[in-house]
Amino acid sequence: MNVRSRFALLMVVLGAAAAAGMGCGSDEKPKVILSVDAFWNESPATVDDTGYQLSIDAFWPDRAASCFSLPADLHVTVNDKQVPLMIEGNCGGESLVYVNGFQQNVPVTIRLEGGGQVMGDAVFDDMFPGAGPFLVSPADGQAKPGDPLVVQLPLPPKQDFAYAEFFWMEPPAGVPPYHTSGKGTLAADGSTFQVMAPTTAGRAAMVVKILSSDAFQAATSCTGFDSCHGVPETGTLGPFSIDVVP
Repeated sequence: MNVRSRFALLMVVLGAAAAAGMGCGSDEKPKVILSVDAFWNESPATVDDTGYQLSIDAFWPDRAASCFSLPADLHVTVNDKQVPLMIEGNCGGESLVYVNGFQQNVPVTIRLEGGGQVMGDAVFDDMFPGAGPFLVSPADGQAKPGDPLVVQLPLPPKQDFAYAEFFWMEPPAGVPPYHTSGKGTLAADGSTFQVMAPTTAGRAAMVVKILSSDAFQAATSCTGFDSCHGVPETGTLGPFSIDVVP
């Protein structure tokens, strides 16, 4: 079962539990569940979108039965980015949005807002644990084609499997963002990964893809939501700024 499937299953369980605790005629504040999934964006629409991506799911488990109203200006603010939430019909109970461009392992603050009020607030730490200073060589990121690029692995991968991707930051005019990949080798003890610098010259954001275990993570703080859960991206290391010079 993949991450999204497990996440969907978790939401069904949480939604059923929430619905069981609130009747249609209750005057209580509507229950809302927040789920956040982090992953590396493999197809950035722009160079600025290169990085990690969050999928943010707000779910009102009781709305399908009671059709209560929600603010017309409903949105989430993710750190400094505001994204509107779109909900189908008068009784829809879920909205899924995506936020791009995370390149560092910064805390993520998510606020659910509408009608001039903050309806929920959550903070997630360590959603991008691979975004650390793991590039060993070259220290300054500058290399010639064929030079070895060495990355320290904070933990040995689950299997003897790893490869590199290079997201080119200066594509030619008229060419959409693209990436190339490179095979590499793992050290016998799984502590480092080495790949040769590509033949293409220019600046790239390099990441190393590994197989790892997925785990749900509770929010550091969760206010206004009935639950706040996340899935960190644990299968990507980087990005590392690489400059391939002729």
